Amino acid sequence: MFSMKTKIRYKCNNCNEVFLRWYGKCPKCDSWNSIEEIKLQEEIFYKHDTEDIEIKKLSDIHTREHIRLSSGIPDLDLVLGGGFVPGSLILIGGEPGVGKSTLMLKLADHFSNQNKKVLYFSGEESTEQIKLRAERMKIDGKNILITRETNL
Repeated sequence: MFSMKTKIRYKCNNCNEVFLRWYGKCPKCDSWNSIEEIKLQEEIFYKHDTEDIEIKKLSDIHTREHIRLSSGIPDLDLVLGGGFVPGSLILIGGEPGVGKSTLMLKLADHFSNQNKKVLYFSGEESTEQIKLRAERMKIDGKNILITRETNL
């Protein structure tokens, strides 16, 4: 069996260079805000064993109360239903310059001050930019680990 898989790439409208990730400034021609997402179709072959699929009625699923971790920001905790659920993944999105990175660094600092280790993934900013922001925010970062890797 096969199917079509869409791969996401990023292309500079100025120099036509293609990248694996988005940049605010093209690394090749130095033009700002010229990178756009493009979709490439690729055939993939796979074997699917239907015996591995577990299907349940929603009414038959039992839940348990999860302990939630407060972000230290009451409005954010409200949006998250009472705080972060350990092991969950939350995507933060928004326009450039609205404060996503500052918010994430503030959260990283909040949890690191509770002796929790934090792994900070930066898809665009360099580690040096993050360090400069941390210094402006007076964050020591002893329990904050940083990577620019975007592929888990």
